Amino acid sequence: MPEHWTAERARGFFDYEGAEKEHANHCDLCGAYATDFVPIAERDRYGFHVRHVACAGCGHVFQYPRLAPEGLRALYAGPYRALVSAWHGREINAQTLAPEQSMYGARLALILGDAGVTGGRVLDLGGSTGVVAARVAYGLHGDAPPFPEGRHVTVVEPGAAEAAAAIRRADRVVVQSAEDFDADPGSFDLIMLCQTVDHLRSISAVLAKVRKWLAPGGRFFVDAVDWERVRNKGGRFYLEDGTTLVCEGPGPNWTALKIDHTYALTGATMRRYLETAGFVAREVEAPSENHVAFLCEVA
Repeated sequence: MPEHWTAERARGFFDYEGAEKEHANHCDLCGAYATDFVPIAERDRYGFHVRHVACAGCGHVFQYPRLAPEGLRALYAGPYRALVSAWHGREINAQTLAPEQSMYGARLALILGDAGVTGGRVLDLGGSTGVVAARVAYGLHGDAPPFPEGRHVTVVEPGAAEAAAAIRRADRVVVQSAEDFDADPGSFDLIMLCQTVDHLRSISAVLAKVRKWLAPGGRFFVDAVDWERVRNKGGRFYLEDGTTLVCEGPGPNWTALKIDHTYALTGATMRRYLETAGFVAREVEAPSENHVAFLCEVA
């Protein structure tokens, strides 16, 4: 982690103040109106002045306002990976992501296989370089591209560089967000939303589409950062005036919040999202630390 983060340093990566935003005047989870939103943080871990609120109706935490589509495209067009690389102190890109994604995909394949998942037509939303989808396909069936008839892998990824890397690992790669992508009803046997759901503008809208796209008997895997778990770890953080704050136990809310996560989810809020969307959700082992994961079927 860098020694010091300020609003000025954050602006060097991305002009959040000038980016297009939108006010969603109701809670995406329970539908409560903005009058029930309680401010909890006015900045994120990078120093951006990103306002977060909690819904008094259901406890859901999210950005208000949030980045509009144009603002999100501007963030993911380049600043996002540069920002995360600087935060972690190492280069994070389509090439360096591959080993970590390969381990994640191998773990996920085991989790899905143990649960009896046999999906042949796979959709990975926010699929990055395609490594995860390829490892899952190989783990479940021993398949590698080109895939046999009746089995295929589709990767949807908004980042052009990562989507380009996915071309050799999937049958179809679509450079689009999960919210812009569409497919015919019943098109997929397995849909994955891996480490992506927090980034969406409207989780409820995407889950409604996922439910439509699943074939009869299909399965849906989703995992999310458990915001409370990360927040309660505490740690060392740096304020704008240069002073150091050591957090023991629950720290200031902004320490676990970041510009690219529109939503700060927990196991409870993620489960409520899934059940509201019409899924039977079973919590399963998460392939990565500090996440909560669910394997779902249509109710």
